[in-house]
Amino acid sequence: MITEAILKKCEQGDVQAMLEVANAHYNGEDGNVDYNKAFSLYAQILSIEPNHAAANNNLGDCYSYGYGVAEDKSKAFEYYKNAALLGMIDGQYNLAYCYKTGEGTIQDYSKAKEWLQKAALSGDSRSMVELGNLFEKGLGVEKNFSIAFSCYKQAADRNDQLGLSCLAYCYKYGVGVEVDNQKAFELWLSSAKQGNVTSQFNVGKSYRNGDGVTQDLVEAKKWLKLAADQGDGEAENDYAELLLNNTHKTSDDIKDGISYLIRSTEAGYLLAYFNLGLIYYNGEIVAKDLSKALAYWTKGGNAGMGACSRNAASMYRDGEGVPKNLDLSLRWYKQAIHQEDSVAAVTVGLAYFLGEDFGEQNYAKARAYFEKGAEFGNSDALYYLGRIYADGLGVEQDDKKALEFFKNGVDADNASCKVEYAIFLAESLGGLSQDLNLSITLLEQAWNQGNNSAPDVLNQVLSRFDYELFEPNHYYELSLRLAELGYAEAQFNMGIIYNKNENFTIDREKAREWEKKSADNGYPPAQAAVGFEYMIEEDGDNCIKYWEMASQNGMVKVMSDLAHIYLFGEIGIPVNIPRAIALYTKSAEAGYSFSQ
Repeated sequence: MITEAILKKCEQGDVQAMLEVANAHYNGEDGNVDYNKAFSLYAQILSIEPNHAAANNNLGDCYSYGYGVAEDKSKAFEYYKNAALLGMIDGQYNLAYCYKTGEGTIQDYSKAKEWLQKAALSGDSRSMVELGNLFEKGLGVEKNFSIAFSCYKQAADRNDQLGLSCLAYCYKYGVGVEVDNQKAFELWLSSAKQGNVTSQFNVGKSYRNGDGVTQDLVEAKKWLKLAADQGDGEAENDYAELLLNNTHKTSDDIKDGISYLIRSTEAGYLLAYFNLGLIYYNGEIVAKDLSKALAYWTKGGNAGMGACSRNAASMYRDGEGVPKNLDLSLRWYKQAIHQEDSVAAVTVGLAYFLGEDFGEQNYAKARAYFEKGAEFGNSDALYYLGRIYADGLGVEQDDKKALEFFKNGVDADNASCKVEYAIFLAESLGGLSQDLNLSITLLEQAWNQGNNSAPDVLNQVLSRFDYELFEPNHYYELSLRLAELGYAEAQFNMGIIYNKNENFTIDREKAREWEKKSADNGYPPAQAAVGFEYMIEEDGDNCIKYWEMASQNGMVKVMSDLAHIYLFGEIGIPVNIPRAIALYTKSAEAGYSFSQ
């Protein structure tokens, strides 16, 4: 508190008193900030004592922020430099910051490092953190996570809230140390208790996700709100999501959630625009309002969020809440693509691929948009590019190029690419050596990911190639899974397994059961096999039943064998010369030499 005695000394030109009064005005110690008076007093101090370190540093602050004087970063730099050269830690830190950011001077990471090291050696925890940041990001130095970790730890050991937060980040993401989520949480919690907004946000997320600590949505809500109430846009959005996604939410939760989302947009957090648009588009927790949805997505899109631009494009394309306008839709899609939204690129590419929405089928345009989507990391774009080259759509057919795209898609865990790559492996396309076991493994993965074509292709691969080419247990597991879903080929494969696969116990009863299911399901080889078994058992009626099915499905040998039964009246079947002649004729016409 500034006493009358200090004020009197200040008026008499006592430098220390002048500094105390100036600081009081600058910090508003009497409840009233007065930057003009603070600036004037700092300047007076320097007129009396030019090498006063604190006055130089504080006058630098005034010029840096425009407090009591017009903002002038260059002058701020000069005053910070004076303070730094006079050995003041704050001045050294501020000078380093100027060199790091290029404020008031030419950016120079090397000089920033030099001054940060000086301040850090004097025990300044802020400088330790900034020095760690240089090494973490490789700014003017070779990137070195171990040194970065060490710098952050030195600051954290001094209980510096930012140092604690940065050290927590290291433990969370393995920067210079092994990942330790529990340690990361503990450090964030220590920092959060000191009011660090980033740490409060991360503590809230940790409680929400059960990451490094037991999940506790009550604690999550508390910490996210603390960060949100400090104006952190991401925290405002996440706190709102917690309120709105609560299955027991109240009308007040909905009101507050929307309010925090609006605050989040005002803080510049773009995802909040997307979420607000989604709320009004879906109409699940508030009345559906397509106009509001479009308004939020329009604002978000114009603020730079590609997903918002894409959703606005979709509404104009489909005429949702606005008259259908394909030109405007394409304009919004192009804006989304400019904002590097990969889904927008694939959507437009697919429209040209199929000849829908934006004009006639145009594979060249489709390819260009898919290439843009692939550039942005969209694995569906890789699938369509592969299809274009595999099928020669607007380009020269090229299995090797197709294979390259499909392989990149496999590496990105894309299910459709796994199916295509599996086909290439099974058929030895694109210069690949056949690998049936890898083929069926990829198809199984794609199936488990929900790809609808994967089980069909898997069924074809397992049925087309001899079972001995596959790993026995995997072949059995996949055949059984397909058979139980009603795939006739797989059911027949199960019959083969129980009939003659030496890797499993022979079980004629189970074999007959699966073969009959396959035959009744319309699979000709199974019909032929079941009919043959009934013939051996001299069950004429059932033999004729299944061989007639097989004959109708084009099994030429079965036609000939069945004709023989009708010709000679074997296994209790009456002679039927006309039917025998018809079957021999059909078989002969199909090229079967015995019938000919």
